Amino acid sequence: MKRVTSIVVAMLMSIASFAQAKGEHYIAGTFSADFGTQKTTFEYGPYSESSKTPLNTKLALGAEYGHFVANNFRLAMALGVSYQGIPLEETNIKWLRNKTVSFVVNPNVSYYFPLADRLYYTPEIGASFEFGSIKEELTLHEAYTTPATGWAVYVNLFALEYRVSEKAALGILVGGFHYGTASFAIEDTFGSETKYKSSQAKFDFNNSSVHFRYYF
Repeated sequence: MKRVTSIVVAMLMSIASFAQAKGEHYIAGTFSADFGTQKTTFEYGPYSESSKTPLNTKLALGAEYGHFVANNFRLAMALGVSYQGIPLEETNIKWLRNKTVSFVVNPNVSYYFPLADRLYYTPEIGASFEFGSIKEELTLHEAYTTPATGWAVYVNLFALEYRVSEKAALGILVGGFHYGTASFAIEDTFGSETKYKSSQAKFDFNNSSVHFRYYF
């Protein structure tokens, strides 16, 4: 019995040594990329014709700082930049694109539920605010640029983090719920301004991301 008790105590001490304790901090870097091409082939009897179309391009780079205000409960602030390019029309030299560049501010909170030694379930609630511009390429030498803003709220339901060591952790995010809006204005050649606003709600379970966090 004493031996079993000693083993249990040792396991608890091992878990505690890597627990997400009040006063801990971490920093993390993020990078994501999504791009490619699509090839389409049309067949007309013995003849065929192929064409290649670039897919939407998405790039994002950011950094996050987190602080545990209580055991297993942390607040975090992430900052980043993002780029999105949407193909519009092919010219003889290049594809014209609709390009969006944004600066992103992302406060969020998370609670760490212990699942096993060093393994945590980490659902997260947050908001993001974007400030940037949209550039629509009309021709090779002409483009229209307009300011754009947006905001979103989200709940990441399927998230795990594994504490590799006292200083390092790896995490994975599979998906959750997201709701956001974006707005911008376009001025025509007569000086009349048209305002656009769009909103989107989605439940996403087919994209995943991995993060690395350094604790200090």
